[in-house]
Amino acid sequence: LFQLGRDAEAIREFRKILIKYPSFTDARAALAVALWMAGNRSDAETAWYRVEDSRYSSLTWLEESRHWPPRLVKGMGDFLNFS
Repeated sequence: LFQLGRDAEAIREFRKILIKYPSFTDARAALAVALWMAGNRSDAETAWYRVEDSRYSSLTWLEESRHWPPRLVKGMGDFLNFS
């Protein structure tokens, strides 16, 4: 959804996943990026602080191991460069 530009819908889905699986780090990191790109800086930083796996700071790891879509990886790069 996020890759297709359906940001609001993707954010809702990430939040629904986290209600059911609160320790799902992949969804939490993706939510942080999606919120950041949507301009919701405060909630993005709050979500990011709850990501306890430092590998999510590696764009290569996100692409190769987690198979994140390009738009989400780019967003993570932008987020990491700013925060």
